Amino acid sequence: KQVLFENGTDICFKNNSFLHIKNSTIKIKGTDKIPIKIKSCNNSTGSIIFENSKINLNYLSLNSLSSPEINTRNLYGGLNIINSDMKANKLDVQDSKSEDAVNFINSNINIDRLDLKTIQSDALDSDFSRLQINSLICHDIGNDCLDLSYSNGDISNIYAANIKDKVVSLGEKSNISILSVEAYDSEIGLVAKDQSILNINLYKFNDLKIPVSAYIKKQEYGPPSIIINNTSSNKYLNQLNFISKDSSVLINGKVIKGISDSSEVSEMFYGNIFGVKTKR
Repeated sequence: KQVLFENGTDICFKNNSFLHIKNSTIKIKGTDKIPIKIKSCNNSTGSIIFENSKINLNYLSLNSLSSPEINTRNLYGGLNIINSDMKANKLDVQDSKSEDAVNFINSNINIDRLDLKTIQSDALDSDFSRLQINSLICHDIGNDCLDLSYSNGDISNIYAANIKDKVVSLGEKSNISILSVEAYDSEIGLVAKDQSILNINLYKFNDLKIPVSAYIKKQEYGPPSIIINNTSSNKYLNQLNFISKDSSVLINGKVIKGISDSSEVSEMFYGNIFGVKTKR
């Protein structure tokens, strides 16, 4: 029940293999100069599942992972953390081939720094989880940088560049507070939908097609809420058609009233006019 990844460990996946550790205490003892490395090799694929476990992660580097092929389960992450408690110093993920580079499911997560680069689809996906993240960095992401469902928590800083869909996407009653978001050269900035609550202290952005959007996607949920205390631009004032009439949006102390129905906003996204469809 004690699983230890020693400093210098280097694991290579072949033939769609995956590493599944459950009901254990997992210690990953990499360092900044010598991280634990887990990757796919020879153009193959592989994935990781940590389940029902306590995870203490120092420095871990993941490269070219994909979702596991399991007949009895549908998991979409290269790294899947399920029903677990994880405390992490630094997690670095590159060249993900799965729908989600990292997927948290029903877990308590505390991470100091999470770097995600060159990701095929979503970078970080969280379902039914509690998040505490100091720094989240996303570069070259095929879909969303941060995608939440039924999740809540606090993030200190998000830096995102070249995001093909949404930098922050909240859905299904998620509630997240973020001190600072910087978003550049991307499609869509902040999105809250389906009874979610997004609180941001400082929002800096440039070269975004849509800085802010709020709407109801699934009719069984209520309207979302976005509060932004400080922002570097007033561009959102000219894009009220991306905020539904039933959403609650407050930016720089001013109430922003949308002019569109939720269905009209939703129909513009997901690759129809803006953003991209999820890659699986």
